[in-house]
Amino acid sequence: MDPNDGMEAQSGYEQRGVAAYMRQLDDNAKKTRGQPLLDKGDRQFLNQVIHGESDKFNPDEDVRLRSMATHYGVASDYVNRSI
Repeated sequence: MDPNDGMEAQSGYEQRGVAAYMRQLDDNAKKTRGQPLLDKGDRQFLNQVIHGESDKFNPDEDVRLRSMATHYGVASDYVNRSI
């Protein structure tokens, strides 16, 4: 058993949490302002992260997720942690 397995899985869960938070911000923007915060491609990407089959950390998703989190000003702890 790899001692890093737990760390990777936790990071995967963290990715899902950040993605879910951003998707909720989008839902709230649609309800309160009548227009979405995210474009269709970003929304689909977040859904992919949230509903993906693996709970492992995905470095490819991480790059885009960090970029989006920075752009939308969310999850500074997630964005600033080193991989």
